[in-house]
Amino acid sequence: MCSIRGSARIFALFYLLIKVQSVEQGYVALTDLLSLLSVTTVDQVVIEHALTLPYPDFEDAVQMMAAVSSGAQYLVTRKLRDYAQEPLPAIQPAELLALV
Repeated sequence: MCSIRGSARIFALFYLLIKVQSVEQGYVALTDLLSLLSVTTVDQVVIEHALTLPYPDFEDAVQMMAAVSSGAQYLVTRKLRDYAQEPLPAIQPAELLALV
């Protein structure tokens, strides 16, 4: 399973969905998406672990550790080069779609 970090990203995703679909279709699309993804939290433990990663960008480190703490198998991103280091493999959205 993959994860989405934080509710703010869900709000943004929903807003984008209803820009091209109706609100009702947005709800259906988001419900379908949540059958494949989980929403993860960022807490003190995630932040503390992120601080130990050798990532140059702190937000990238937090995203990685949020994914790890949620039990995700991958971190899905368009910026693979930002996640070249472990602990999870980073894949592009198209790669995720090919897996489901």
